[in-house]
Amino acid sequence: MAFLRGVSDLPPGWGGAALKLAISNVATNSGANTNVTLPASGSFVQPVSAAVIRVKTLTVGVNATCKVAAIIGTDASNANNLIQVYGGDGGASPAGVGIDESFSIRSDVSLGSINVVVNVATNNCTHDVSIAANPPQAVDQ
Repeated sequence: MAFLRGVSDLPPGWGGAALKLAISNVATNSGANTNVTLPASGSFVQPVSAAVIRVKTLTVGVNATCKVAAIIGTDASNANNLIQVYGGDGGASPAGVGIDESFSIRSDVSLGSINVVVNVATNNCTHDVSIAANPPQAVDQ
């Protein structure tokens, strides 16, 4: 099932997101890291520096475990400059249990794209990944 309440439905006080994007039904294979790139190709139309990212398991393989291994941004002005904005879950879900996790990120670097690394063990799964993000704002003085 697709998202019923996506990160674009941000809580009051978070403001509206300039960018809303979802990638659905991503096959995540057992024993490997799967990179889910936002956007799927190229770069964001406008770089982002603040975002909420959600990762949700759609189907859980028998006894499969899942976790977000890392979230890594690519510098919009230098694609060779990678920025880790989330270091990964300490442990995976219990066997046969999916995940539904949200991550709030901020970066001083304007990000041109973001890779969400999903790790699955024991059996294959599918996941949805969505993002609501904003471009860099003026620095508060």
